[in-house]
Amino acid sequence: MGDTPDPRVSTPPTAPRKPRWAGALAVLALAVVCAAVVATSWKARQAGPVDIDAKLAEMDSRNAQLLDRARRGEPDPDGRALLLADLRDLQRIAPDHVGVAELHDTVLLRELQSLLHGALQDGADPSPLLADVAGLPERRPGWVDAHVLHGQLHLTLGGREPARVAFTRATELRPDDAALHGLIGALWMNAGHGQEAAGAYADAVALRPDRLEAWLTLGLAHASVEGWDEAVAAYARGAEVDPVEPRLVAAWAEAESRLGRHDRAAQLWSAAIRWGEARGAEPDALWAYRLAQARGVLRRGDVDSAWTLLEGLPVEARALSSAGGLAEQIAEAQGDPARALRYYADVVARRPGDPKLLREAERYARSVGESQPADRYARMLHRLGVDG
Repeated sequence: MGDTPDPRVSTPPTAPRKPRWAGALAVLALAVVCAAVVATSWKARQAGPVDIDAKLAEMDSRNAQLLDRARRGEPDPDGRALLLADLRDLQRIAPDHVGVAELHDTVLLRELQSLLHGALQDGADPSPLLADVAGLPERRPGWVDAHVLHGQLHLTLGGREPARVAFTRATELRPDDAALHGLIGALWMNAGHGQEAAGAYADAVALRPDRLEAWLTLGLAHASVEGWDEAVAAYARGAEVDPVEPRLVAAWAEAESRLGRHDRAAQLWSAAIRWGEARGAEPDALWAYRLAQARGVLRRGDVDSAWTLLEGLPVEARALSSAGGLAEQIAEAQGDPARALRYYADVVARRPGDPKLLREAERYARSVGESQPADRYARMLHRLGVDG
């Protein structure tokens, strides 16, 4: 009960869940969530004096059961909200009981993590959570996870500096935890702040230079802010850990291509595809490497080879949905928009149920003044029940 929650669950993986936003996200303020279930809480059924320790032991057991269900991929958000309501009732009876307060905040933390995760999934405004989230590190200054959650919410709301303060406090509490630095790097990266992400990932690799993933993510963070030389240096260090990891080699190829070292990039892309096949990589990953290779070839100025690689993508390749932009670049390089129009017509015929592809095809057709195919793509989107 008293253990500090693990910081690596700040964005807990959950099974698909129903949004719990009941209209506006204002109802997600925890007091309102709890009030919705308090009528069925234990206090409403309680008669006579309460044995606080016994009741606390019972609630601790309920929390353990909820955690066990979550680990099995069977989260019970309603059960957690009811437990939180019961704990609030118990706090009213025993406001100075340390164990009750600690279990309450433990459950509250998991509830807020879940609510923020849900808001991010649903594109909802998480700002109503701020008061409850901010209160946790004030009451539990030694809880790493409370500071990480506080920083994550501020970052989501655009508060870069308060996020930095919260993350700094978390790493001060646990400076030697490479996974914590990696988590904070991922949060910065997901918010689009590559420079801060690179700083966090650099701390992670300093602690665990034997981890390939740390070098790969450091390189990707540098690449996100066009720090291509720094990215190459990170990938080269990662290759010392595993020289044939296809994800790292493909990322390295992209960085070399961006630096104009096209022959080296071509070697690396070929190696990434070869080693990916040898390691049983998912076909979509291999096709994504080929699409990246085609972009690199076009960057070198070899239009025909880029087109050959692009046309080699099979109909089932997920990369096909985002390949139209390359076709447009090739057509622009050749001064031949009709070529991109033909490409879109071909891939739409092969994948008529792909909304992303149809949107791109409609957009391009309208951009070059071709209303007839654009209207056809719009009608196809409408038949799919998707707005254009």
